[in-house]
Amino acid sequence: TEITTEAQRKTSTTARQLVDKHALTQNFPVFKAGPSPNTALWLESVRRTGYDRDGKSAALNAVRFESNAEDMPNRVMRPNDPRPGFSRPRIGRVINEYGGETVVTYKPAAGDCATGTGLPGKTDKAGLKANTRLCYPSFWSPDPEAEAIDWFHKYVVDSIEELPNVDGAFATKTAYEYKNPGWKLADGEFTKKSTRTYSQFAGVEQTTVITGADNGDINSKRSKAVTRYFRGMGDTVSMKDIAGVEIAKAREEFAGRIAEELDYDEANAADTDWVSRSVTVPVATELAHRDRDDGLDPLYAWRVTEPAEIAYTKSSGTNSDDTR
Repeated sequence: TEITTEAQRKTSTTARQLVDKHALTQNFPVFKAGPSPNTALWLESVRRTGYDRDGKSAALNAVRFESNAEDMPNRVMRPNDPRPGFSRPRIGRVINEYGGETVVTYKPAAGDCATGTGLPGKTDKAGLKANTRLCYPSFWSPDPEAEAIDWFHKYVVDSIEELPNVDGAFATKTAYEYKNPGWKLADGEFTKKSTRTYSQFAGVEQTTVITGADNGDINSKRSKAVTRYFRGMGDTVSMKDIAGVEIAKAREEFAGRIAEELDYDEANAADTDWVSRSVTVPVATELAHRDRDDGLDPLYAWRVTEPAEIAYTKSSGTNSDDTR
């Protein structure tokens, strides 16, 4: 497969000349467990060739995409489950034109999502609504007439390692931790009311990012940063800061916005042992709405502003002139 771009590049003619050509190579990845009958087509590489106005070309090395080798089924597999897991490849490694690599690892399924046991059934509405797992319910069955719930994984990144392959540049590893995944009731208008469940990912309440490595030879140490997010979980749900003080209600129109950012001196510091933090308070103004039937909430258009941002910095306690 090739993608080409052309443009008029000479004043002497209106004919178009080649500018770039991107050659795409695909394959069907093979996992460690062996070939999967459900494996999807995978983009293996993209190679760019550039052309000057006279048609001379120069090709770069291909950018290559390697998939994960471990089996990562989409479905949560229950004990003695005869149904397929629908394994799909994810980005495992990207190699750029100069040999630098970006390596991605994913958090493995844990708890009920790993065992496939202890998951709420479709009649347990309270259990489905309160789900904080990294797997979610959805109405799916090989029999299209059956309204049965099945569970599916939500894979998140565990770490990203950058290997620049440049003299004098050091590898950098960034690790991620997540708190309180949330799920909202799916509100698709073309979905049967009886098959709507809590399958819409609302994001996580808090992400912790640990960057770098403790290395005395190059005088480096790991850094820690925490970001807390509005998830749009509803007007009755409170979004609180790290100290437990309410910032605002977790309204739908605030979903995905940053509520609080925190920085730390040490990578292993407790979340409450921050050095500086900032809190952002959003305000929403309704612009328009459309009522919907079939039990769905109205669809709103909002303008969201951030009129207040409060910053805090802890004192070092070393100022002898300050008697406070």
